[in-house]
Amino acid sequence: MPARRPTPNAVRTDFGKSNLHKWSSVYGMDTPWDENDVTDTKNFKSSTIAFLDTLNTLAQSAGVSFVLTGGAEYGYHAHGTYSHENGYKVDISDSGVYAGTTAYRVLTEALAPFKHHLSHEWSNNHYDITIYPADYKGSYSGADHDNSGDDE
Repeated sequence: MPARRPTPNAVRTDFGKSNLHKWSSVYGMDTPWDENDVTDTKNFKSSTIAFLDTLNTLAQSAGVSFVLTGGAEYGYHAHGTYSHENGYKVDISDSGVYAGTTAYRVLTEALAPFKHHLSHEWSNNHYDITIYPADYKGSYSGADHDNSGDDE
């Protein structure tokens, strides 16, 4: 694995009593939060952490869980300013998270306050989520997700 570049990212090594779980190809389901060799959750930008905190809070209230399958890894993903390696992107498993479910509604509600881009990578079984900084001026999805037909 390539050496990690030092970045000014926020440091978050634990989401506490969480409805967010971490998966990695090395450690499997419920990878410890302090294991960042493969699924790096230590080097997210503060905006990405704020989104994950919001997602966790809403997930706890709704009684659903999410699995993080990709984080701020260096060398595994495409490069770029708003990339995984720079702490702006997170991958979340799509298992049980699809339009019409409570989990999907929670995901889109958690994204609503943030400038973001959400794409579903069907072939990789996850949602690829970019959380842009508050001062981002480019195009982004915003809060335009349709939650009609939720399973509540």
